[in-house]
Amino acid sequence: MSKVLRVLDTMSGAVLLLTAVLAPWMLGATTRETIWSLNGLGFFAGGLWLAQRIVRSRASVGRQTPAEHPGARWPMACVWGLVIALLGYVLCSALNPKASLQYSFTPGYPFASGVEIDYLAPIEWLPQSHDQDRTLRAFWKYLAIVLSFAAARDWLMGASRRERRSDDGTPRFPGDRMQWLLWTLAINAAAVSLVGMLQRLDGTQQLLWTFANHLNGGHGAFGPFPYRSSGAQYLNLMWPVTLGFWWVLRRRNVARRSASHRSGGDPHVLLLVFSALTAAGVVVANSRGGFLVLVGLLVAVFALMMLWSKRQVGFKLGVVAAILTVLGVGGWLGGEAMMSRFRSEDLGGMSGRKLIYADTARMAQDFAVFGSGAETFAPLYYFYRKNDPEWNAYVHDDYLETRVTFGTVGFVIILMIFLAVWLVPFFGNGIPAPPEIFLLIGVAMVGILTHAKFDLPFQIYSLHSQFVLLCGVLTSLKWQGR
Repeated sequence: MSKVLRVLDTMSGAVLLLTAVLAPWMLGATTRETIWSLNGLGFFAGGLWLAQRIVRSRASVGRQTPAEHPGARWPMACVWGLVIALLGYVLCSALNPKASLQYSFTPGYPFASGVEIDYLAPIEWLPQSHDQDRTLRAFWKYLAIVLSFAAARDWLMGASRRERRSDDGTPRFPGDRMQWLLWTLAINAAAVSLVGMLQRLDGTQQLLWTFANHLNGGHGAFGPFPYRSSGAQYLNLMWPVTLGFWWVLRRRNVARRSASHRSGGDPHVLLLVFSALTAAGVVVANSRGGFLVLVGLLVAVFALMMLWSKRQVGFKLGVVAAILTVLGVGGWLGGEAMMSRFRSEDLGGMSGRKLIYADTARMAQDFAVFGSGAETFAPLYYFYRKNDPEWNAYVHDDYLETRVTFGTVGFVIILMIFLAVWLVPFFGNGIPAPPEIFLLIGVAMVGILTHAKFDLPFQIYSLHSQFVLLCGVLTSLKWQGR
């Protein structure tokens, strides 16, 4: 049994790390093929997680379970209860269709040019979907993300083979597995930023110099992302996490450092370089919203680090140098293009977003309680266009789009899930960790939640899955205090 458990555990870790790497590189998971590929990895990780739970239930050997860490179980019980409720809500709406849609196509054009709607007879007091196929696809996507979350949390709370041999089997932060994951995320984000910069310098609009851009009119790609804002949002999510990981490792190494230790010789110094490179890519991505969020996050990080490290002069100078490096490199490579976008005439109209908001407000009123069904905004917007001449697929305001598609009931469930996730580090039974990692993950989440007010990060599968992965990291830890 123990050998089977070790094999399953190793496979689970490999799949999770592979998913973390591939998510952005698969064109941001914005095509049907890449979405189902990412779904497949999520189902595989979830299958391995379920298999491990079955094996552990039948054997008394194996690694220490999360319940043996001090803390209460009720916070995670709240998370799981709410997650199951949300999945049930989406599935119920898919199985209770309100309408049937028929799309019309123009020869030689890949996207629908029109849509007709036939109303059905659903159970009115249950959630309903106006496009069963779209909502079912959304359900499978959400289920894959949830299974990946469960597998990630379970794997992160386990001890590596080296830790089991050298200690009492109880993982400590940052354990081997947490370091493997955070190093993977840091290197991957820096690589995405570097490739995006090279692509901008080259001038190509092809994704990774190979694939045609299938979104945003074929313009504005950044690295593997067909939409430059998505690239900026991914980088703004990752660079604070990388910086927080550097902060934790630096503090640990300073505490252990001997008088003969050479300053700057630790590998964690690379994390500062990766963080600066990742953040600089936001400027080069040429996303106005991404740049404004970057500036806000830099100010927040600077304030946190200054307040949290009162007497460490070298540390403060390093932080200031990193911020100046980010602004200098980003401004050198993409400052002129960014300034020209800020001077553009459509700045006041937010690139047409105000027209979309005006039309979508009527949708939010019509679908106020249960919503129109997950991911059904695009076809229904065809009938609600009044101010907006374009048939847009997204609101560019994830909060408003969620209110339309999930209704007030679903929106409240989603909000409660996020709040419950943040309860776990303070009351749950995770691995004790210093406050720095929570502060910087919090900064990263504030950044993407700010993006969500004016754009669509949670409609992009790769960004959604990376955000949930960070939620898995949070729920595997416990606030230790200074």
